[in-house]
Amino acid sequence: MKFTILSTLSLQLLAATACLLPSERPSHYGNKTPNNKLRLVTRQASGSNSTQPQTQPVGNTDTGMPISPINRFPCGGSSVPRGVGSVDDPSPVEEIMSLSEIKTAVKALEARFDDVHFFEMPYRTYENRTLFGARIGGGRQGANSSSSSFDGSAYRVLIQAAIHPRERGSPDHLVYFVSDLLWAREEGRGLRYGGSAYTAAQVSAALDLGIVAVPVVNPDGMAHDQQAHTCWRKNRNPAAASPSDPRSVGVDLNRNFDLLWDYQRTMAPGTMDGSDDPGMEYYHGAAAFSEAETRNVKWVMDQHPRLAWYMDLHSAAQVVLHGWCHDAVQADDPAQNWKNPAYDGKRGTLYDPEIDYAEYMDRRDWDALSVTAARMASAMQLTKDEEHAWSSDPYVASQGVLGFGPSTGCSIDHAYSRHLEDATKSKILGFGFEFGEFNFDLSREDCPIEECCPFYPTVSIFNHNNKAVAAGLMELLMAADRAL
Repeated sequence: MKFTILSTLSLQLLAATACLLPSERPSHYGNKTPNNKLRLVTRQASGSNSTQPQTQPVGNTDTGMPISPINRFPCGGSSVPRGVGSVDDPSPVEEIMSLSEIKTAVKALEARFDDVHFFEMPYRTYENRTLFGARIGGGRQGANSSSSSFDGSAYRVLIQAAIHPRERGSPDHLVYFVSDLLWAREEGRGLRYGGSAYTAAQVSAALDLGIVAVPVVNPDGMAHDQQAHTCWRKNRNPAAASPSDPRSVGVDLNRNFDLLWDYQRTMAPGTMDGSDDPGMEYYHGAAAFSEAETRNVKWVMDQHPRLAWYMDLHSAAQVVLHGWCHDAVQADDPAQNWKNPAYDGKRGTLYDPEIDYAEYMDRRDWDALSVTAARMASAMQLTKDEEHAWSSDPYVASQGVLGFGPSTGCSIDHAYSRHLEDATKSKILGFGFEFGEFNFDLSREDCPIEECCPFYPTVSIFNHNNKAVAAGLMELLMAADRAL
């Protein structure tokens, strides 16, 4: 049930290029903890309902691709987003959308297309922001979906972005992708992203599925990162923060979902990267769903009872993650599951031959995840131009736990486990998509991430990622369509 030395060692290499940098990973991975000695300034977030600790890092002076200083899609204006796959000779995108611009871009799509419906979520963040999203397509069954009468069962796919705000570009890529679908359908054309192409019929089928798009899961963190440029991963809840440590503000939202959140009890000691220490980048919060942002994601899933596919966009490792976050997948022994207390303290021991545990998953689900992930990786690889094809690693599909090590409280585990906890809920097959490559100009061992953030893309990296993400998402939608 465990894995060969060769496959294990090769996949361990992915751990150095993931949402966590090597310097941020726990000491049992053989790395040092982050350097938190920063120059400090004071800052209070705009719109905050309380003050943050009054010590904040100055941040990077080289931020890669700039954030747009203007709103290109203002409310009431005529500008509407359009991606690169629905035009023959697209111009490169030169600036990343600001938080406010992402919101008005979604509203511009709603104003332009009949089956786009903007919505807001009920739980306000620490800084009093409201999460928003859009319901798109669904065979036009979603009319009036901004009201209490909308048909949530018309939507089959949920795509979210920016749970970790320093992984810049994911909201833009999501907005540009859905805009491509909408423009292509209106004009009766297909889509092309480098060597990956899709027909007009596939575009229509993708929209008929019904897509729920949440472009910014972590708006407080994004607002802070775009202002301070400090490679910010967590949200901005300071409840457990130390006044002397600015990096102790916030919770890692992708450790705050419910499944095995209590890792001290459920996981083997020293096996994973959750933490009770607010100073760590992967601090999991005071309790499962303690954060408004994760409660909002759960709310979205509850509001759309026929969701069957889920994508959580991240960067930067060029890998499509699938399977369980906390242990490897097996399809032979149903007793080996997260609810069985007999295995408490044994989960996550991927490389220990004396503890033969792996998490059960129905073989049909595992096959569907594996095949779809492989198709996504192949399509994204075909988007690479000559420069990126030769200068970066290929896109691959991998069990997330093998690439990055075990973690608990992650979003895709929550999505899949819902139907196992409650048989009335739909089964949701989930992926974590680590798109793109690091900005290696900002990846130096002698420069702490607060000053050199390799997650901030260059213009060239961003524009390649824009194509790759779109091709990957199109493959996800095609898999969802085939499964109907």
